Amino acid sequence: SPNRARRAAQLRAPAGLGLWVRRAASILRAGGYLTLIHRADALAEILALMPPAFGATKILPVQPRAQKPAHRVLVQAQLGRRAPLTLLPPLILENAQGQVSRPARAILRAGRELAL
Repeated sequence: SPNRARRAAQLRAPAGLGLWVRRAASILRAGGYLTLIHRADALAEILALMPPAFGATKILPVQPRAQKPAHRVLVQAQLGRRAPLTLLPPLILENAQGQVSRPARAILRAGRELAL
């Protein structure tokens, strides 16, 4: 980002994500959820950092437009579950006309829950 404050907020220490995931795992109770939103290019790192105690992992790609690659992913895993990983259909933020898509509008403007 050209904005210094925003750029600083997006940076993290080298061990930051791993430390954050381990800390979350240590304070969650069985059945608790860990939910992350991160850059899509960090997905492999996120999955590699997940302790084996997490399962039922769901991944929601977030695309700016239908023909664009995902720029963010939401990753949710449940402590103590053994269900397989699920890749969900993407959340597309804008339609072909550049307007906020209906699903995004329902979440952002109407306060609808983003159910994973």
